[in-house]
Amino acid sequence: MSIEDEKSRLRRILKHDRISLAESYRYIAQTRICRHIEQFCKRRTLAHQSSSRMIALYAATRGEADVSALFHSLRAMGWQVVLPQVVSKTEMVMRVVVDWSTLVPDTFGILAPAPSAQVVHPSQVDVVLVPGLGFTRSGGRLGYGGGYYDRWLARASEGITTIGVGFDVQVRDVLPVAAHDVPLCYVVTEQGVIDCAR
Repeated sequence: MSIEDEKSRLRRILKHDRISLAESYRYIAQTRICRHIEQFCKRRTLAHQSSSRMIALYAATRGEADVSALFHSLRAMGWQVVLPQVVSKTEMVMRVVVDWSTLVPDTFGILAPAPSAQVVHPSQVDVVLVPGLGFTRSGGRLGYGGGYYDRWLARASEGITTIGVGFDVQVRDVLPVAAHDVPLCYVVTEQGVIDCAR
């Protein structure tokens, strides 16, 4: 079986596992996930008080862990927030968001900043929350197959902190990865923060 065939097989399984979570569990898990990320960002804020901070959130879709509750708390801590917008079949950009209510559905029906919102270069972003279907404790990630995050992260600065966000049911011991798959620094689930360098 080729690596792409194996990825397709795992995507079907992981989608089913994620969408099968009970709503009551999902709500509790998302609250915990947001709390873990908020604590992570608070520590980073204290460690880097003088520097500007920019974080890329995402608008959850298809059963992803919803991190929208972080928007106001991170802005209150001084973080500038950006969100992705798909602008072509191969490119995604990050745009500044100052009001969550201004998000509009993109071509995939996913909430995104208005096309008039300011675009930021990947090198300006300090932390990016990366959704996905599956994650490993060593930083592997299985996305949806479009490669948008991998291409965007390839243009980011070497110091960017990448955080995979998902439910514990999405964490696997091993996932198939290709040379272009950008590894994660951390994975956050309802169980806590996994440091992928350890």
